[in-house]
Amino acid sequence: MGEEGGTVLPMMVRRLDGIESELRELRGLMAQLVRVEERSNADRAEVGRLSAELILLRGEVVTLKERSSRAGFTVSTIERVFWLVVAGAVAWISGGARNG
Repeated sequence: MGEEGGTVLPMMVRRLDGIESELRELRGLMAQLVRVEERSNADRAEVGRLSAELILLRGEVVTLKERSSRAGFTVSTIERVFWLVVAGAVAWISGGARNG
């Protein structure tokens, strides 16, 4: 048994060293997996925040589009009234010059 004990113990030590090495590697992989999951969760939260911001911005664009449309109509109306007044003033002035 002395001979068997001499070869079995070093074999067991090598096997335990191999298991220890694999466990260290597994621990490192688990740490990497945790970091990847944390980044994934952070990215998911950021996407949610950006999505909410996009919804708000879309609402603001719609509001600005409506206001712009109304403002364009108002400016168009004011411009027409302005040219009517100018045309009326020119007609009144030219009519007064002929009669005078």
